[in-house]
Amino acid sequence: MSDRPPNLLLKGVGANCRGAVQDPQGDDAVKVICGQDKTTFYIRKSSVCHGSRFFKTACLEFRETDTPKVEVNPKMVDTETLRDILRYLDALEPFNPDSWHLPKTIDGVLNLYRKARYLQVDSLTDLIIERLRRTINQAVAYLSIDFHRWTEPEKFEEAWKTVLIDAQVVFSQANEDIEGDCDAIRGMYMEFLHKHHGHLMELGKPFSSFMRQTPDLAFVMLQDAYNHQDRSILAPLGFSTPCVHCGTDISGREPFFILVRAKDDGVEYMCRKVACRRMAKRRNM
Repeated sequence: MSDRPPNLLLKGVGANCRGAVQDPQGDDAVKVICGQDKTTFYIRKSSVCHGSRFFKTACLEFRETDTPKVEVNPKMVDTETLRDILRYLDALEPFNPDSWHLPKTIDGVLNLYRKARYLQVDSLTDLIIERLRRTINQAVAYLSIDFHRWTEPEKFEEAWKTVLIDAQVVFSQANEDIEGDCDAIRGMYMEFLHKHHGHLMELGKPFSSFMRQTPDLAFVMLQDAYNHQDRSILAPLGFSTPCVHCGTDISGREPFFILVRAKDDGVEYMCRKVACRRMAKRRNM
């Protein structure tokens, strides 16, 4: 049996304790390591367990999944329990994209942020925001370290697409929950793009093709480049496309463009001529 803590769904659903076992029996028993003092106990996969000091205000249910998800009723959870949940998430490190899905983990961390904010514990919300930063950094670091190993275009494309989609999820949730932290999160991915654009070009995957697959992220990132006149983020990444209205070439050397949502939910580009700006405004309404 693995010593790795199981993935638990935390629910504020009652205060009865069922299913705790002192000794594991067969495949149905799962070892759980909890809290700062590393308390160890066992639960059955099919059981809901409540009553340990660690989860004294929440219930546990083991799910057959490799994705941790955290859901807590703020009326039933105290600050110590939230801190212990963060320790549980830390126990899942190091980041392993094969068994840990970043968007759902981010969702869990943001859920904790909402509960801490509800409880008005500023020190804990700061801790959770830092945990959010570290979670994202883990994903970026993993991809950065392994880039030189990805010589197969299919694997590279899948990994790159994944991190862009994850970024899109993070942006949308951070905008809603952690307004002040969104710039820091966005900056991580901007730095990531700057650092690894050469790999994109080597594998013949122009930046714009990925942007079309993640339109919300495209709006955020390319609008950033436009607002800051950051031409370096565009030209080296192979960004070059004709204006869909007049045909004028839009390249990274002249990043005066407008992003327009396409019918297939992708992204199209228009230049900033008067007629094109008017058309873009109508399309984006």
